Amino acid sequence: MHRPTIRALANAAGVSTATVNRVLAGSANVKLATTQRVKNAARDLGFTGVQAGQGQVAAVKSRYKDVPTPFPGSGQVRIKTHAVALGFVDGLIAAGRYQMIPTLPYTPGGEIGGVVDMLGPGVPDIRPGSRVVTWQLGGGLADYAIVPATRRHWWQVPGR
Repeated sequence: MHRPTIRALANAAGVSTATVNRVLAGSANVKLATTQRVKNAARDLGFTGVQAGQGQVAAVKSRYKDVPTPFPGSGQVRIKTHAVALGFVDGLIAAGRYQMIPTLPYTPGGEIGGVVDMLGPGVPDIRPGSRVVTWQLGGGLADYAIVPATRRHWWQVPGR
């Protein structure tokens, strides 16, 4: 995560720091053209999510990154993702407007459907090949998701 100061964003947009603070706060007392200049400056700096806080602008550069295939630990299952739904929470997180900022790297997609392909040690209630759905905070746009094996974290899809 990169945290430029509000002053750096103000300089890039050619406006005052007070104006940047008003734009970030969503004030209606800022001209639309000024708001657009601040947003364009943030985009030009390479940031897609901008949020004010404690004299800093928290901005996250978007990029794709290959990560190793995860392996389930004790009491976890790995799901091969077949379908994912993106919702309002995913949009808020991507815009930097959700009440919590996830650790990076972050993969969006909380509603996941797929097939259990690997079990961690000590998982008795499900077997590989089972079709399941789950909801969690992110991870669905990855090829695999790791989910706690307790029944409250996943639901089996009835067979065909």
